[in-house]
Amino acid sequence: MAYNEEKKKIDLVSYLIASLKVFLRLKFVVIAALVLGAVLMMVYSTVTYSPVYEVSTSFTVKLVNPLYASSSIYNSQTAEQMEKTFPYILSSNALKAAVKEALGVSWLPSVSASVTSGTNLFTLKVTGDDPEYIYKVLETVIECYPEVAEYVVGPTKMIPIREATVPTTPVNEINYVRSGIIGGALGVLLVAAVSMLIALVRNTVSDEDSLKRLLNIPCFGSVPAVKTVGKDTRPLVTDPAHRYGFAEAVNMTRIRLEKELDERNKKVLLVSSALAGEGKTTFSVNLAVSAARKGKKVLVVDCDLRNPSVEKSLGLSRGDGLAEYLEKSASFQTVLRSSSVKNLFVIGAGNAKGENTVELFSSADFRMMIESCKGVFDLILLDTPPCGLLADASDIASAAECAVLVVRSDYAPKGRILDGVSMLNDNKLDVIGCVVNGTKGRDHSGYYGYYGYGRYGYGYGYGYGSRRYGEETNE
Repeated sequence: MAYNEEKKKIDLVSYLIASLKVFLRLKFVVIAALVLGAVLMMVYSTVTYSPVYEVSTSFTVKLVNPLYASSSIYNSQTAEQMEKTFPYILSSNALKAAVKEALGVSWLPSVSASVTSGTNLFTLKVTGDDPEYIYKVLETVIECYPEVAEYVVGPTKMIPIREATVPTTPVNEINYVRSGIIGGALGVLLVAAVSMLIALVRNTVSDEDSLKRLLNIPCFGSVPAVKTVGKDTRPLVTDPAHRYGFAEAVNMTRIRLEKELDERNKKVLLVSSALAGEGKTTFSVNLAVSAARKGKKVLVVDCDLRNPSVEKSLGLSRGDGLAEYLEKSASFQTVLRSSSVKNLFVIGAGNAKGENTVELFSSADFRMMIESCKGVFDLILLDTPPCGLLADASDIASAAECAVLVVRSDYAPKGRILDGVSMLNDNKLDVIGCVVNGTKGRDHSGYYGYYGYGRYGYGYGYGYGSRRYGEETNE
């Protein structure tokens, strides 16, 4: 029970953190909502404004009885009696009827009175939207009161202390500052509510801890998001602009991965993601570059025949590749290419003919090629299509020895991530861990934000579906 309660607490905290992140990303929307809400509330206050006027007078009320007019006991008792009866008489139907009849109307504005306790000092107020009319009502109440009060307390006399005048200014002037604050606050609250709804619907993971709790597998590290100069370029650890935060994160992740692979005595690592746009190709290429620079002989195979990008990421021109080799139109020596990085070799995707690429991987040729490469290379990385979208990764899995899942921060829904891992496990492929990609924060190079290569997204003529879970594709 304690564990379940702690888990619920963690999930709630994660949800609130995710909501806050969405809210902060919408900072321009927040500012717009604040300004718009303030303006709209001030306009609403102006349009719906109705001036209210108030007229009042103060007076004393005495019983008219010449026999006891000078008695202090009598005056004291009179004050107590008047304090109790005056409000009653004022609110009585008899007085209201007398006032209506005198004015020839069927409706009266608000009439109220206050009494100074222990005295016969009264203040009469009339409130309404017509200053002339409320003044007439006040005058009429004063005129009609003695006649009505006579039936209750006997003859009375009203002695004015402060004369009333027709009001000229309303008592409810528009407070634009208050209206603006209320409108701005409502606008911000609306954006906050929308942020919480988005976080609830997306239900994504944002960091290593939340990903480990979801998958219950090791997380080898997190790679920060950085910007690149061009839209069609990807960040590389060899770029001096990213030699600190980005490169350090990739190198640390590579060290952890190498240790795990050495302990398992594995060489062939499948790199995939649940959805397109999570940065698996960028991670694969940078992992390969990092390992090659440390003396490892590395081969990267671009198994994404529908949307190849490994060659371009390494600055290589498009040529014959895996598709031609599996179609038996090119030899292995032809498709194997060296890169500008020492010890790093590439087999590009090539130019697949037709939409059905599954058949190419289902043949034994692909598995035999990878098996023969194991005797030559220290590390073989298979960059695959998203395992959560296509069957290609399932067929490629038969040639791999283990897999790592790249998960972009706050991108793929948790259900899609779990489906991707399940698909790999169903193919008897051991998912040894995961990597969080595109985490927010500052790279030491001075850049913020996501990778600047949005043109690599699935859905641009490749038949992988549209970009649903992010504006930039990070693939």
